[in-house]
Amino acid sequence: METKIQFSAEEWSLVQNAEILLTKNRILEKVAGFLGELAGSYTGIALAESVLLPTTVSWKGPKISRGENYHGLPYLVLDYPRLFSKEDVFAIRTIFWWGNYFSITLHLKGIFCQFYRDAIVSSWEMLSANDFLVNITSEEWNHAINEENYRPVSEVGVAQIMLQCETDSLLKLAAKIPLQDLGDVGNQLLRYYKLIWDVLVANSRAGEKGLSPGSPKAGFDL
Repeated sequence: METKIQFSAEEWSLVQNAEILLTKNRILEKVAGFLGELAGSYTGIALAESVLLPTTVSWKGPKISRGENYHGLPYLVLDYPRLFSKEDVFAIRTIFWWGNYFSITLHLKGIFCQFYRDAIVSSWEMLSANDFLVNITSEEWNHAINEENYRPVSEVGVAQIMLQCETDSLLKLAAKIPLQDLGDVGNQLLRYYKLIWDVLVANSRAGEKGLSPGSPKAGFDL
């Protein structure tokens, strides 16, 4: 039986052009380098605020991951700080998604969602003023920031967020930066990263109870 591959004119033009993929690889390498530099800046900020993180947890350094097929498109991810377990997640995740945007997300699940919930609620006006978005579904690993998954903080009531944290034990705050802002994306990501830490500093439940979030008595047993 004869086997034949059929391409459209556009596909045939692309399949003969090796430079396209070589250029793509160079772009991803540059983005990976950018995220590596950003990780250095993130580390300085996080270490300055490390009193907020429980000493009973073994915190790992920044990690950059790469994939080729998130909704069919390449992506790069920087996680720091990062703790992922089946029941509990604390991560600040920066994503470059080819053809879409850069984004930064505070991902809280389980005990971390409960621990920082009040701090987030108390920072609602600041989050709203800085165009943060909040997840409105329980689909934890859906990172596409669109109207189906996220709504502006300014449009979502505090009561709904409290309920979501209680029922789903999941809370994700995100901001996205269009690729057209590439020249300023580093400054914008650092600004959002600092704002996230400002939120975590504000009125944490441990602080309200007179406990140090860095203490083994702060309610973490991971």
